[in-house]
Amino acid sequence: MRVFAAATAIAAVLAAGAAGAQEFELDLQFDEEIAFEEVPEAEPASGMQVSTVLSFSALRSPGSNSDTWSLALKFANSHDLGALGLLDWSASLLFPDLAAAAPAEFSLDRLMLQNSAGDLSWQLGKYRIGWGEIEGIAVLDVLNPALSLATVGNDSAQLPGQWFASAEYFAGALTVSGFVGPDPQVEHLLPAAPARLPPEFGVKADIPFEGGQASLYAARLVPQAGVVNLATMTSSARPYRLVGLSAHRAFGPVLLEFDLALKSGLERAGATGLVLHDRLDAAVGAEIALSNTAQLSASVSARRWLRQDQPYFDFGPGGAVPAGRTTSSYLLGVSNSFPNNDLNLSLNLGGALDGSLTAAVLSADYSLSDRLRLSARASAMRADPAGLFGPFDGTRSLGLEAEFFF
Repeated sequence: MRVFAAATAIAAVLAAGAAGAQEFELDLQFDEEIAFEEVPEAEPASGMQVSTVLSFSALRSPGSNSDTWSLALKFANSHDLGALGLLDWSASLLFPDLAAAAPAEFSLDRLMLQNSAGDLSWQLGKYRIGWGEIEGIAVLDVLNPALSLATVGNDSAQLPGQWFASAEYFAGALTVSGFVGPDPQVEHLLPAAPARLPPEFGVKADIPFEGGQASLYAARLVPQAGVVNLATMTSSARPYRLVGLSAHRAFGPVLLEFDLALKSGLERAGATGLVLHDRLDAAVGAEIALSNTAQLSASVSARRWLRQDQPYFDFGPGGAVPAGRTTSSYLLGVSNSFPNNDLNLSLNLGGALDGSLTAAVLSADYSLSDRLRLSARASAMRADPAGLFGPFDGTRSLGLEAEFFF
């Protein structure tokens, strides 16, 4: 089990269940001070950054209890290669279960070469690209691999990425960017038929206006999670098309956000096989600065299939259940940091608007010094016993972590 995997499962079930079970992913959807930004400019080389993380996680759920100790070594560095550009990377070596002497797992989280010339900049390697304005709601941010709580607290530049080649062109106030992803990654709940996935690609245009910005999107993408074919009990993932719009505008201490996407050619499970349908996804959100250190955030999202001409089904940990035409979810969060940002607290609540799924995550991070950081996470979940995630009803988890920086 990965670091804090117990809490990860709860947050993941919340996000996936509220959004639609065919897109079930073990990822973290709560705002933990991690922003999915456009690729940041890396800092010049300043020596190897090394830290070690000791973690304990406890999971209590119906029919399953577990306690796990794990250890991770994290490495990061940047190298100025002169005319070739700047090379930035991060990696980790994880010992996922110390008691069971589980094999170590190596992960290259980020490897990015970036450069610029005049109004054009480009990046090549393994990194993250963020689309959309509303964190925790994957209306447009469908480009990145799943998160885990093992990554919480890391700089966003060090979060796990995918292989991309991308570029931005700055034409005055207008910015046009594009990317190609040659090796899309898909999570499958059931075995998938062997297939080579085609590359992903997309373009984006950012248009600023007074107090905010609007962005237009177009892409051909591969789903982050496969769709289960109930006739063959195999998982499938095929490309779909996306066109979208997002915008944000500040009104004093309030930032309003909006995401909208039309996704065409999505696979959906009928009783006798998979069919292709179109879906409209939308979300609205607000971030309110309560003070210089405290913030309140709220968002609501909805997904609506444009056709519902026969029974359809979602598939998750509890098996297949009937799928509605519209699903909706919410996320509420409050966070505060204290003097010198040594202590940070956050509480996040979320779930399905119909009440079939509810979860809460309480987090605390405390920096004892420049070298030692302590973290704690507590999570709880309630689900409709007859629903898709019924097996997780009553699940609770606790995670403790100590990170030492060399």
